[in-house]
Amino acid sequence: MAMLTDTLPKPRRTGGFRIAVTGGLCSGKTTVLKELEKEVATVFDSTKATAALLTRNEPLMRDLVAVLEAIDPLYKGMILNQYTLTRVLPQIRLNPNLGEALTHFFETDVRNEVRRFLHGPIGGDIRVVEDPLVFETGQDSLYDEVWLVNTNPV
Repeated sequence: MAMLTDTLPKPRRTGGFRIAVTGGLCSGKTTVLKELEKEVATVFDSTKATAALLTRNEPLMRDLVAVLEAIDPLYKGMILNQYTLTRVLPQIRLNPNLGEALTHFFETDVRNEVRRFLHGPIGGDIRVVEDPLVFETGQDSLYDEVWLVNTNPV
């Protein structure tokens, strides 16, 4: 039986093979990540990392929550993560200061966490990042491959 690693092309750079797994809500990204982690890869969950970084950035978090609650009172108390942000990104971009702060957050804080994982000493030859906003944040250049996961509705 062929292993998943047998089907991967050679990495373009030294330090191992880097894969981003992306896709919409409930598309199966977590399932793919769990299988990769069981078989061959070290996995980094950028959604959890983003949530942790946001909780440490109180001014940005406060502004985002205010925008979310203004859009829909149901957002009150909702967990703020990349999925939530994806749904309200158009409204956030209407506020230039908040849009710039959020862009800066993704382009520096989140990207630095991903780079630490991809280039750091911890991790194996295959490193996989769950990154639902890989294209929106311009991080696709960090990877050898980007895998789009999609599930067809039954």
